[in-house]
Amino acid sequence: MSYLQPVFPALLFLAFVALFRIWRRSTSNDRPRLLTFSLVGLLLLSLNPLVWLFSRPLEIWYDQHPTPGEPADAIVVLAGAVASPLPDRPYSMIGPDTYVRLHHASWLFKHWAPQPVLASGGGEDGKSYSQTMRHFLETLCTAPRFYGNTASHELPWLLTRGACSALRRVSGNKG
Repeated sequence: MSYLQPVFPALLFLAFVALFRIWRRSTSNDRPRLLTFSLVGLLLLSLNPLVWLFSRPLEIWYDQHPTPGEPADAIVVLAGAVASPLPDRPYSMIGPDTYVRLHHASWLFKHWAPQPVLASGGGEDGKSYSQTMRHFLETLCTAPRFYGNTASHELPWLLTRGACSALRRVSGNKG
């Protein structure tokens, strides 16, 4: 939860108070119908049950199975947020979205197929995000075969120029 999340309901409440006052002062021909429709729409779209209901038609077409239906030669993890080192924390730290992705990659490695895990990510301060992701997987998740690129421009080249054969060469897997 961010510091700004409680502000939205308070502003929405104030907007409805102002709308109520405008409605009381207006005549029947001069009602602020467009403003009313807009505020009611904002209220409805901010309610979680309705957001879930409106998102179902978009999400229903995607497979909800946790493992892929087809075989793969590698598990590719794209970096999300990575916090740079700070004076009181001299190491990089993965963000919540990157943690979820790495956790799922580790789960796939252990429960689906023990394939090499390939990380991709940019970087700041001379250290790539993939190195931070690799450190996380090696120390906390113990994935034995993890390959992180050292620069953000290497992954597109690797994927377009035969990532599977390159990963097989690195891992020693000929099949």
